[in-house]
Amino acid sequence: MNEADGWAEWDGVRNYQARNFMRDDMKVGDQILFYHSNAKPMAVVGIASVVREGYNDFHGLDPDDQHYEPKATADNPIWSMVESKANVL
Repeated sequence: MNEADGWAEWDGVRNYQARNFMRDDMKVGDQILFYHSNAKPMAVVGIASVVREGYNDFHGLDPDDQHYEPKATADNPIWSMVESKANVL
């Protein structure tokens, strides 16, 4: 997260349907539910807005990153991400 501006990369998504939605349908200004999917129980913890539309998740190209994708290349990165900013309620 960029602490100064309050935005964060929504990276590490490794589900094809979610990837397609992030890449093709999320637009700047869209509101999204921010949730913790690895928590028990899973829960929505806030609302955010998209501040940058889908682009290549470059983390998949880094062998030292937890989201490394060995099949990904610079020409075919496979995964996408967006940037979001928390909404103040």
